[in-house]
Amino acid sequence: MPKIIPYTICLDRLEIVLSGKAIIMDKLYLSPNLKEIELTPEVKLILSPEKKNPFYNFSFEVFLKDVVIGNYYFDHKKKLRYDIEHPSLFTIHNHILYATGLPVKITTVLKALQLQFYKYYNIEIAINGYDLLDIQNKLLNSKAYHRKQLLKGITPTLNERTMTYKSHTLGSRLSDKYIVIYDKQEEIEKSGKTYIADFWRKNGLLINPDKRINRIEIRLKRKAVRDVTSDFNKLTDPKYLASLFRTFGGITLNIFTMKTEKENESSSLTGNHSQPYGLEKQGILR
Repeated sequence: MPKIIPYTICLDRLEIVLSGKAIIMDKLYLSPNLKEIELTPEVKLILSPEKKNPFYNFSFEVFLKDVVIGNYYFDHKKKLRYDIEHPSLFTIHNHILYATGLPVKITTVLKALQLQFYKYYNIEIAINGYDLLDIQNKLLNSKAYHRKQLLKGITPTLNERTMTYKSHTLGSRLSDKYIVIYDKQEEIEKSGKTYIADFWRKNGLLINPDKRINRIEIRLKRKAVRDVTSDFNKLTDPKYLASLFRTFGGITLNIFTMKTEKENESSSLTGNHSQPYGLEKQGILR
């Protein structure tokens, strides 16, 4: 029997390319100095010139019920090659991905902008669990690994103070998909992203002084996200996210105990789900 390892799975990055001519382009043409645009009683845009995107001329922060949930970029530059006339980009802030109601928030903003989903630009899916980095380190330090080179294309990063590996990159960062394994708990302690720790706690992954919560994160872009569903409800379904992780990561997992309860989330995301994905004896990935 494989070792039972509790974990959580969630989106950690989401960027969506939209199609259609943005109605705010006409508003800016008539009023070039416009800094705030109310699209609906719920949705408004506020000019955000400091948050630039190299592919677009304009950047606005998106507010839903007076809470900022992302950035909207439009008026694309020539270097973008899409087969649509007016591509624009909607990026969802990280903390929104760990809250409830993501599908409704996305559709509300798209409806207010009067734009349509075209494709995903970037998607990152994260699995968090105890001591996942240690498991990978043991593999890299094993005689079997050095004798047989079980894993290919791994780029470890060394912690010079402790002389241990602090992260691993599997695949090229320039490719359409690659995986990163690192100590997420340490990053949260430095960045102050307490909402992620709250998400862990609500889903039964408690911070333990004797264990570290590490992350296996798959980062997808370009061709790798082409076949991901445009049904935003699926992006909150842990089974669907796990299937994407397995499909695009090319890995075999044997993790079984996964709690997926979010506060006020629907019952379909609540409870324990047995998943045919997990950690092989040779390590996390092979």
